[in-house]
Amino acid sequence: MSNERSNETQTPDLETRVSELEAQIAQLSVMTSLPEKVNKLQEQVEYLLNVVTDVERYGKLGECLSAGQWKEADDITTALMLEAMGQSRHDKLTPDDVLMCPCSIIRVIDRLWLKYSNGKFGFSVQKQFYVEEGGSDDISKVDMKILEKTAAKMGWFKDGKFLELENLDFSLDAPAGSHPSGWWRSPYGGKMATYFFARMIRCGM
Repeated sequence: MSNERSNETQTPDLETRVSELEAQIAQLSVMTSLPEKVNKLQEQVEYLLNVVTDVERYGKLGECLSAGQWKEADDITTALMLEAMGQSRHDKLTPDDVLMCPCSIIRVIDRLWLKYSNGKFGFSVQKQFYVEEGGSDDISKVDMKILEKTAAKMGWFKDGKFLELENLDFSLDAPAGSHPSGWWRSPYGGKMATYFFARMIRCGM
């Protein structure tokens, strides 16, 4: 089935879901005792609107993930993240740029990874490990101990060193949070990782 035909069959369902969620928000907005639920529904609408209006951008990522092509999906994720900040190469991207990365883009990519890995891979999984190890959105310093412990949980750090990208396990047998992984390989190292974790926390991931 071609991408065009697939998009035609999926988009109406997404649009219907968006309409349903917007109706729920309208009803819940007058109920001040449920602000958290309202926020959750708003996040879902934001996510679905991004997918509906930009199927072409995320379609290939969804196809690779649904087919279990984790390495290909990882490469696409890196390209999408760089594109979202107007860059094509890691060495052109700065930590300050990452702090301005659109939350909506991060959420869409994260939810696609979560969906097709059954919750095993995704930015939010990685962020959770970071927080569990004591990480926060404080960018005043780079704590390599926290980053190394987080990376160890995800299978990136072994025997006192970070593994090369080509040595990672690109299968569902990989440790939770292993991917996306290529996006993290920046010349800025720990500083870039710290800034991106901070961005995810501030986005409420």
